[in-house]
Amino acid sequence: MKTITRTQFSGTPEQLVARVESFRNALAAHAETVGVPAPREADWIEQPVRDGEPYELEPPPEEPRALTVVERATFELEAKRVAALRALETLRLEAAIADPNAPDEVKSYRAARDAAQ
Repeated sequence: MKTITRTQFSGTPEQLVARVESFRNALAAHAETVGVPAPREADWIEQPVRDGEPYELEPPPEEPRALTVVERATFELEAKRVAALRALETLRLEAAIADPNAPDEVKSYRAARDAAQ
């Protein structure tokens, strides 16, 4: 059985059936024509239709599970830690900018910041 992945088709199973049936009907109608190009569809639609092969749509991904109390607390603590580290880095940068003996990189940053204001 041919499995059509969610990457290939993101719609519902009903929409897939409608698309396959539409292509089947277009091929049937084309059989009665002369000099008209055959209808085309994506390869993953054409193959099961032309081969008469059964197909199915890949099941949707499972819903993500809810976080446990411990996981939630861990994420919250990590977010606070990251915020504290960013604040500390900002304080260090501000202190370096205020230092008259700062290295040239800091002086150029200070000049650029002052010019932007």
